Amino acid sequence: MQAQIAQPEVQKLLENPALLIVVLGYADKRGSEQADIDLSLGRAKTVADILQKKCGVLNAVYPIAMGGTDLFDQREFSKNRVVEVWAALPSW
Repeated sequence: MQAQIAQPEVQKLLENPALLIVVLGYADKRGSEQADIDLSLGRAKTVADILQKKCGVLNAVYPIAMGGTDLFDQREFSKNRVVEVWAALPSW
């Protein structure tokens, strides 16, 4: 993750204090709905912490639980245990 953050085009984006980082955590659908939400939030928070503490990201970072999904793979459950990182700029 640190290598991706260090890329010049990413550093240029991060220079903008209005840039928001949204970290979406997912789980597979094998647990209860609440367990999947808890797992997905834990994943999102872990990545958010890494971005801020180890990668030095100073922008606002929002971890969000997406719960259980089979969006990434309907057959192999482990492929749904992912985190997406989105960067958003307000359009004013």
